[in-house]
Amino acid sequence: FQVVLPMIYSTVTVFLVTGVSGIFTNQLALYNFYAGGAPLSAKTVGYYFYTMVLGEGSSTMANYPYASASGLLFTVIVAPITLVARHLLEKYGPTVEF
Repeated sequence: FQVVLPMIYSTVTVFLVTGVSGIFTNQLALYNFYAGGAPLSAKTVGYYFYTMVLGEGSSTMANYPYASASGLLFTVIVAPITLVARHLLEKYGPTVEF
């Protein structure tokens, strides 16, 4: 059994890189569906930060410093992971001439 991805590999790469970074940034769709009560299996890091700052029962300014510092920390962690994933997908993927 063999799967061939001749000309769509670059599209697959974009979707995979976006998916890796989306783990930490998707929040609005979950908040639209569940408000502050999303099930644990559906929560993302972005949803947690969003509900911490703007969710039900959050104080106006008390959680901003913690949320912004945590967001910067996760950016320092996720940016290299996303760039390494992109580099590996481009390096070991098939080369196609257009």
